[in-house]
Amino acid sequence: MYTVFQMNQILEYIYNYPKETKRILGITYEQLIKLIANAQIIESEKKEAM
Repeated sequence: MYTVFQMNQILEYIYNYPKETKRILGITYEQLIKLIANAQIIESEKKEAM
């Protein structure tokens, strides 16, 4: 399992080299950004529900 530090390094690399996203994750950079945005929306909805 990845630690937060390792994930931050991966995300930093992807943000610096967005064209590598497909090779690393199997999805495009645009799909990753949409996925992150949707995850943030779901997280905020969960917090509001509590």
